[in-house]
Amino acid sequence: MAHAQHPFATIFACSDSREAPEIIFDRGLGDLFVVRTAGHALDRAALGSIAFSIEYLRVPLVAVMGHERCGAVKATLEALQNHQRAPDALQSLVNLIRPAFDDYPVTPDMLDFAIQANIRYTVRHLVQTP
Repeated sequence: MAHAQHPFATIFACSDSREAPEIIFDRGLGDLFVVRTAGHALDRAALGSIAFSIEYLRVPLVAVMGHERCGAVKATLEALQNHQRAPDALQSLVNLIRPAFDDYPVTPDMLDFAIQANIRYTVRHLVQTP
């Protein structure tokens, strides 16, 4: 493995320390190309990393992995509910996640819905990207 890698899947996941794709899928080093951002927010670096896995490593499968009680989605909801900007760099994360549920009224009990909407939004965005 020191000279090459041949992952069979790219996993775009949340940075949450409780979520480790290699452990969840019982895979070893070199099996998965894992890209992680809080809330699996799709920024240019994450998109470039996924594109790299497809173009240069010829990975045939890309999966988006969300999870329950996502703190990044919760922080986004709180910022929207309170009509406030999030602190500093966290606002850029809010800006990336917010469009996932822009078409829905923000309510205090919508975390589970918002997490699912964020997964679907990310998948749609990836599918529509050349």
